Amino acid sequence: MRPSARFVLAATLALAACSRDEGLSLAPPGVDGGAPGGPDLAVHFQELSWNASVQNKVDVLFVIDNSDGMEAIQQDLQNRISQFLKPFYDLADGGTYANLNLGVVTTDIGAGVAGAPGCTPSGPRGGGDQGLLQALGRLATPDCLPPVGGHFIHYVFSGTGGGASNLPPGQTLLKTLTCMIAVGTGGCAYPHTLEAARLALTTDLPDNLGFLRPEAQLVVVFVTNKDDGSAPPESDLFSGAPAGYPDRYQRQTRAGVVCGQPPAPPPEGPSGGPLADCGPAPNAAGLSSRLYDVQRYVDFFTQPRRLGGVKDDPTMVALVAIDGTDAPFEVILSDPTTPWGQPYAPCGTPGPSCVPVLQRSCAGASPGLTADPAVRLEAVVGAVASHKSTSVCESDYTPALDAAEKVVGSSLGGHCLPRRVPRDGHGQPLFLCTVTDWSDWLVDGTPVPTDIPACDATHSTVPCWLVEPKAPCGPPSNLSPDGVGLTVDYGRNLNGMPAEPQPSTTTRASCQAID
Repeated sequence: MRPSARFVLAATLALAACSRDEGLSLAPPGVDGGAPGGPDLAVHFQELSWNASVQNKVDVLFVIDNSDGMEAIQQDLQNRISQFLKPFYDLADGGTYANLNLGVVTTDIGAGVAGAPGCTPSGPRGGGDQGLLQALGRLATPDCLPPVGGHFIHYVFSGTGGGASNLPPGQTLLKTLTCMIAVGTGGCAYPHTLEAARLALTTDLPDNLGFLRPEAQLVVVFVTNKDDGSAPPESDLFSGAPAGYPDRYQRQTRAGVVCGQPPAPPPEGPSGGPLADCGPAPNAAGLSSRLYDVQRYVDFFTQPRRLGGVKDDPTMVALVAIDGTDAPFEVILSDPTTPWGQPYAPCGTPGPSCVPVLQRSCAGASPGLTADPAVRLEAVVGAVASHKSTSVCESDYTPALDAAEKVVGSSLGGHCLPRRVPRDGHGQPLFLCTVTDWSDWLVDGTPVPTDIPACDATHSTVPCWLVEPKAPCGPPSNLSPDGVGLTVDYGRNLNGMPAEPQPSTTTRASCQAID
């Protein structure tokens, strides 16, 4: 294929990129980490997918919690956000130029029909920030300027540096994005994280028009230390009984999470240790009028647009979460006024300063880094083929942003294999992949597959696939530890030029990888 025929990776790093170990299997006999005679290693699967109609366009939406306790987390994100932009500069140095839209939305869209202390009522279109893209964060420094003529950044890399953009005169891409993500912590205490993303991506708000492009890959980055509390505008969950501290557990968590077998809401009192099998409460639990069932968002990110999804091809969606993960999940008695940044200390005698609380799922070494278990949010993020979750309690978000950069950067750099491939007993790489072209999507949303074989020495059967060294996959971007990417050879057309697939084609590959 000629170098200009670049496809954007729509979904990378599914099981291989996850913090969990789903999909783990044992390596086949004789496959090891590269040392002859070495031990067999566990083999993961790295999933890649790209769409032929996409040309280096990526829309990135940052969904940032602006409720209490997010100060340290937001500051660290601002300090590290250059890590997210680095691969675009590296790829531009190698001649691959990204076309970016970068937007920021907060988790504050109000709190149900009557609101709550510090929260406006939601209303038909949401309350609070209503899913509006934030051109300038509320805690942006005085020298910050918003994007020119819009509420999101549009920036096209070029061979001469910055190409077309709406950056303010004299202000860099990094500075402008840093100013946007400084959203502050004055928002509603009940983050509607998932609904805020949906509103930002589906409504006809003038400030958001033009951000979501049908032909672009979509990457959503969630940054929060609480679970999702997305609720219908008519929900009465946030007002009236139950009263007292801590509302977020007694209301949002107990209405939105079930644990155990059979599934039941977590207890009003101490749980006596971590609870097992915790997941989102389904509508079958009788809670549909209080919180949205997370299936609303699973469908939004994983179904084609004709069935209510955000994209015509759902493989063009990737989700990244920097959150409290989903475990451990434990209810204890403690002082509800314990400030964010500290885990709850157990207390003995129930009373106003000793009530049931949801213990933090993690606490970081840096001051202010604690989080609640994000059971609902994690269920949605984990349902999308291309996803990555990292604990918000890490003192350094570089690993999370590194995962996000690989999700995006590998797409622009030649379908790079982002994890090491297995070796045989002589240390030679083994490219063990399954590749399929999905040439069309039926009316009911069912894709039509065509299996692609591996290429032989003469490429006698085309299309066929091969893994080969690619410049964008190696230094300086280092998007592949082996410096390789996957290519599909479609043969030659009647003019003797490299043939290309139909514009509607989505190519998916699953390749073995080792730790």
